[in-house]
Amino acid sequence: MNEHSNNAVLTEHIILTKTRANSLNDVKTLNMWGFNLKDISIFERMPNIEICSLAVNQISDISPLAFCRKLRELYLRQNAISDFKQLTYLQDLRHLRILSLSGNPIAESPNYRQIVLKALPNLEKLDDISASQVVAPPPEPQSQTQNIQKFTSPAQGQDQYQVNHQRRQSYDDNQR
Repeated sequence: MNEHSNNAVLTEHIILTKTRANSLNDVKTLNMWGFNLKDISIFERMPNIEICSLAVNQISDISPLAFCRKLRELYLRQNAISDFKQLTYLQDLRHLRILSLSGNPIAESPNYRQIVLKALPNLEKLDDISASQVVAPPPEPQSQTQNIQKFTSPAQGQDQYQVNHQRRQSYDDNQR
């Protein structure tokens, strides 16, 4: 039997065999790269995990990771995470500093890194890029209303009003 034949479910037996730990509580580091995993519900019973690689699997639901309060590094590259709402399960993990999500469907969204960093502001690294190097998206253009208000406010707009009035007067005089 191939060690990767697990019916897509990560089990206690697989973890304890791979880590040689006595219990799930003893597991601090776990590498399950490329095991074709879909179901990682076992993490609800792993509160002490600190570093975890689940890269190159088929995971779309990361809700069980919300129970891993000591998690510092999480590698989820090349999985099936397609909904930014999944990030809510990581928001209370105050020790999480390194996250990898590249190769997931969400990573193809515009401003993906900015969205992730906004949801998880404690991250120091995202996809091997320092959070401080991620450029903020350009500001949204001002609405027409904001532009109009900028020129018609009494204090700021008085000079602009006079210039526009003089232009109109000059134009009218030239038309006569």
